[in-house]
Amino acid sequence: FHDVTVKFGNITTSLSSAFTYDGPAITEVAPDHGPTTGDVSIQLYGKNFGYLPMAEMNHTMKAIVGETEATSLLWTSDSSLSIRLAAGVGSEHTILLDDFPSAGLERRTSAEQRFS
Repeated sequence: FHDVTVKFGNITTSLSSAFTYDGPAITEVAPDHGPTTGDVSIQLYGKNFGYLPMAEMNHTMKAIVGETEATSLLWTSDSSLSIRLAAGVGSEHTILLDDFPSAGLERRTSAEQRFS
């Protein structure tokens, strides 16, 4: 949570831990399967993936499928990401998004859908 401060002239008032942004949420994965050889691109759909200026200002978000971090992540919009997967093992992997890990504000969101 973030502090909220209002300044009016010489008067300042604050409320600590008053506001937080919603974390990312995945609602759909397409396609929902691919070869274990990897090098496959998938689209993640959802909400709260951020906005382009944030992406340009060293915003970092990681996508993890099972135990393996995606080899690339391309921000498309606040509701769409494109990721490229490395080689995987097994099936039915949960997809996680780590939001702001480099700033120490990590939030994990797991997909309702699975990638196999």
